Amino acid sequence: MLALASCGDDGESTCPTAGPFDVGTEGHAEPLASAAGEARAGRLRADQLPVVPSGLITWQAGDFVLANAKVALVIEDVGDSDLYDPWGGRPVGLGRIENGQLVSPNNFGELLLLTGRSTLVTDSVSVISDGSDGGPAIVRARGKLHPLPFFDALTAAIYAEAWLDIDAAIDYELAPDAEHVDVRFRFSSPRAEAKDLPSVMHAFMFTKRTPVFQPGRGFDEGLSGAPWIALVDDAATSWAYLPGEGQFGTSLAASGFLGSFSPGFTMPACGELDRLHAKLVIAPRRRRRAGRGRTCTRRDPARDHGHGEPRGRAHAIDSASGAYLSRVSTAPDGSFTVHVPAAADVRLDVVRRGEPIVQKQVGTGTDAGAIALGALGTIQVVARDGGTAVPARIQLVPAAGQTLPEIPPNYGEPKIAGGRLVIDYATATGSTLRVPPGAWEVIVSRGFEFELFRQTVTVAANATVTVDAQLDRAVPTIGEQCADFHVHTWRSNDSGDNGVDKVRQAVADGVELPVRSDHEWIADFSAEIAQLGVGAFATAIGSIELTSMEIWGHMGVFPLVPDPTAVNNGAPKWQTFPTADSPGTPFELLSPPAVFDAVRARPEAPIVIINHPRGGANYYDYVGYDPVTGLVSSVADWDLVLSSRC
Repeated sequence: MLALASCGDDGESTCPTAGPFDVGTEGHAEPLASAAGEARAGRLRADQLPVVPSGLITWQAGDFVLANAKVALVIEDVGDSDLYDPWGGRPVGLGRIENGQLVSPNNFGELLLLTGRSTLVTDSVSVISDGSDGGPAIVRARGKLHPLPFFDALTAAIYAEAWLDIDAAIDYELAPDAEHVDVRFRFSSPRAEAKDLPSVMHAFMFTKRTPVFQPGRGFDEGLSGAPWIALVDDAATSWAYLPGEGQFGTSLAASGFLGSFSPGFTMPACGELDRLHAKLVIAPRRRRRAGRGRTCTRRDPARDHGHGEPRGRAHAIDSASGAYLSRVSTAPDGSFTVHVPAAADVRLDVVRRGEPIVQKQVGTGTDAGAIALGALGTIQVVARDGGTAVPARIQLVPAAGQTLPEIPPNYGEPKIAGGRLVIDYATATGSTLRVPPGAWEVIVSRGFEFELFRQTVTVAANATVTVDAQLDRAVPTIGEQCADFHVHTWRSNDSGDNGVDKVRQAVADGVELPVRSDHEWIADFSAEIAQLGVGAFATAIGSIELTSMEIWGHMGVFPLVPDPTAVNNGAPKWQTFPTADSPGTPFELLSPPAVFDAVRARPEAPIVIINHPRGGANYYDYVGYDPVTGLVSSVADWDLVLSSRC
């Protein structure tokens, strides 16, 4: 209807010249082999994709890449897409280029590229310029605009217009030697009249994987007034996002979704519009240059937490304004280099968990020299059930008047949970904890079946205290197993926890059946159980939390077998929408019974659990279920299988 309303009475376009944008080529055969002063674009082979330790990145062989001698951005090919935007042609990963190879891939989440509430139903992805002429390399995604399905019920209240009649393209442009990619929207309008779009929404998913940093404020998701943000990956390549027009305005951060608004624009009548939507800045490897970096050293060596000296982190603060500038983790030898404005007087705050912040003023153009931190002690803990070592939760609480210093939240440091210096989830091999000298209460637990073990120890610098925690079983559970059917990892938008840590937590608390239920992605913990060697304590079961985005609720579905060849590992569909292969498919929200019936018909014959059924847009409230009468106000949406069980 919207498409017809924008045209003449006979349904013909009022602008005969309007239409789809051009399609390019396959691009350069060796897109990663750019020399200095050159940029290239082309398809990636499987051998050119680096291993991503988290396993979260969704890129594949055949996707497109923009690369120069410094940085690279990967654009998904046309077709069905994983995660929340179902259409190809969007960024799916980035990293640095070293010696003609893509390295240090960012733990990339998802970037939503929107015109109002709509984006492209991509019908082609191609290379408009492969860079062989010495100019920018350009990859284009082309298609027609359509509301982004998964959150249209929310965004339709903000943007009434769907722009269904607008042909559009997203051009990604990388210049030689540049460290940023321009993201340009191009529109071809058949409308007889121009129309204003009041604002542009910039939106990010999975921000808990790579915390959000903004200049002057540090790690803070309140974006109003920010000129840019960075998504920080301490273990790989970080990147920044700059709105094309103006700065970030009003923002919303919820459950790993971050959205913000910048000024809108006017969709032209009978013509084309080319506008810069954003710049994506990819951080290349930095080498120290005069005036940019200051080298600072610690007295103690630094190694991974739990296996030696816990690493510290240095935070650079502008001494005059108090603005947060940057942070950096220490190297294994205790040294670090942090880049700050050349003219700034800087205060370095060195943070190590459980200790007061060590501060040092650093004048303009000088290095910090040595920053001494105190020597630590060691607590070694092994939990036993009888004579057998078992996994356990280990907590360290300050004793004898000790306190844990507070760290400003915008420093992005792990929170002190419940006044605990450490909450460690140890496997049967026990745990080695490096701690500041002093008195600590060691609390060891293993779920509800065992009594707590408590012991207070005093630790001296450079000394080791051993705790042999003999756990007393209070509740015999022979023939029974403990299960958790609702476990999220950072594969879910609302979680920042990796899968290995979730398994450690489960077995430490005596959960034998940790059921992985990530939002909109089928998976299990089989790889993590094998990696940790805890097969004697846990078994993997595949599952999903089926998530109708704030419409009729969230459902746990298990058991399910992941299908790596399918979208989102085979996640059930709760909407229909157009695709590149089927552009005429209607956009429709499926009814709960239709979705549940389709789920139960799968070969695994899974069970459906109604997760958090009350409150807000959840199932029992959606159907108007009355627990007293057993009746519902929306009979068509009530599932009869659930009715028979209630």
